Amino acid sequence: MLTVNFGKLCLIYEKHVFSMELTNNAQIKTYRLYKRLLWEVRALWPLLVISVIGSVIYSACDAYAMYLIKPLLNKGFTPIGGTFLKGIALLFLLLFTLRGIGSFLSSFFMGRLGATVVYRFRQKLFDRFLDLPAAYYDKSSSGKLLSKLLYNVDQVTSATGSAIITVAQDGSFVIGLLIVMIVTSWQLSITVVIVAPFLAIFISWISKRFRHYSRNTQSAMGFVTHLAEESLVNYKEIRIFGGQAYQKEKFDKNLGYTYRQQIKTLMLDGLSSPIIQFIGAIVIAIILFIVADFGLKKGGWLNAGSFVAFFAAMMAILKPIKNLTNVNSTIQKAIAATEDIFDILDQKSEVDEGENVLTQVKGDVCFEKVSFCYPGTQQYALANINLDVKSGQMIALVGRSGGGKSTLVNLLARFYQPSSGCVRVDGVDIAKLTLANLRSHISLVSQHVNLFDDTIYHNIAYGKMGEVSEKEVVQAAKDANAWDFIEKLPQGLQTNVGQNGLSLSGGQRQRIAIARALLKNAPILILDEATSALDNESERAVQQALTRLMRNRTTFVVAHRLSTVEHADKIVVMDGGHIVETGTHQALLSKEDGLYAKLYQQSLQNS
Repeated sequence: MLTVNFGKLCLIYEKHVFSMELTNNAQIKTYRLYKRLLWEVRALWPLLVISVIGSVIYSACDAYAMYLIKPLLNKGFTPIGGTFLKGIALLFLLLFTLRGIGSFLSSFFMGRLGATVVYRFRQKLFDRFLDLPAAYYDKSSSGKLLSKLLYNVDQVTSATGSAIITVAQDGSFVIGLLIVMIVTSWQLSITVVIVAPFLAIFISWISKRFRHYSRNTQSAMGFVTHLAEESLVNYKEIRIFGGQAYQKEKFDKNLGYTYRQQIKTLMLDGLSSPIIQFIGAIVIAIILFIVADFGLKKGGWLNAGSFVAFFAAMMAILKPIKNLTNVNSTIQKAIAATEDIFDILDQKSEVDEGENVLTQVKGDVCFEKVSFCYPGTQQYALANINLDVKSGQMIALVGRSGGGKSTLVNLLARFYQPSSGCVRVDGVDIAKLTLANLRSHISLVSQHVNLFDDTIYHNIAYGKMGEVSEKEVVQAAKDANAWDFIEKLPQGLQTNVGQNGLSLSGGQRQRIAIARALLKNAPILILDEATSALDNESERAVQQALTRLMRNRTTFVVAHRLSTVEHADKIVVMDGGHIVETGTHQALLSKEDGLYAKLYQQSLQNS
């Protein structure tokens, strides 16, 4: 029995030690995060210093005004008090002038510091969004990332703005009031000092809870943003398939969780002030008993002015202490938000270790023993791929879904790095080229066209970043069979296409994308079934434009409809990450047991 009890005691002790270690680690992490946050804004220290100086001036004036109660009562209401009151009046005028100056310095420069922090962090986050690897976007929703860019950054500025000004201003005021209390009656001040550790313990407990709830709230807000964005983008599918109730249930579930975390935070926030005030009331009661029994007796150490000044300072100190307690919740929210922001900023950028550039590219492409598996998986999406493509050839990549077609062209554009083997362009390993240089030689037109919420002109001109003349844009539009519908629009090239070009038809969007690729004039072209899901008239116009676009370019066509690639120079059939067949359309059809022949027959039956 004793052994069992001892074992239980050891287990309890281990859990206690482990819990203490977790708490200590969390405190260390919090300290490091806040230290790093302040280091990130170190260049703004002049704004911080000026603001803190202003806060100290503001608080010192308030504290000194509180101290003036003592001479005001002791000397102001005596036979010679008139002259003294005039002097006090001038002193108050000077004091509140300095207080106003301190208030301006504090609020303006701290506000400017906060605004600058917002600007710089959002700038850094957006810059990081632009160079994060494709693998990061595969596992992250855009809604959550946007939540961090907008909501989390606002939380961080509270720690570098309002929180610091509160600490500086109210902290200085508390110190000033403590000095007033000690000067007027050090005996009574001892009571306040005795109670201070209990307040510190309470504030420490509150801070831990605030951080926990803040982290939960911010995580939940990311889900809420993601679900809202998803529902807005996919509104047609939701309504067609009757998914309103399901989407509402998911949204309400996440929103409810966020709401509950916020309520818990508000409850802590609401309880902290009454508890602090209750502790203050206990102190006041004790002080009044001490004053009644000792201070006011004959020969006691207090006079009316000292007692009123001390009592006023003691009452006044409760509000800044409350503010300091509240600012802790702001800091804890900011620390939780900072953790998410630094997590993004600490992500590795796309691998771009190449240093070479190619000025002229013919378009020869070679895959040599290329294998690849996606991060976090062990199954190869591509296995030992060997493919030699000559300049100007049209290569069709066909096969079942998940065969590796899109992965192959993603490796060509270096959205991913091969796990083994290499990809060469004109005999040069693309890993030795800079990303910017490699991608300058590649154009893309996909089935799901992505247009920017901008004018048609800028969407086409996007293909040639830099100086682009209107004549070049118009010519690209004509070559893409897009000019006929563009010139009929009320604003022509200056027509805004809306979010992702939703004001245009599918065929019109495709032709804008083709015009963009034509303007870039890259020697290597990637087409991802650019004519699927179009009506016959639009498909003819798009197909004519694509024929012009593919002329004299090395073209990789990811094909889902086999009828569109019958004239390809080489058809590459992929299955399970392997190349299982290569050849022309006729040659592959002649292999009756081949995968291409089976897929082609299936496509004929389904058409």
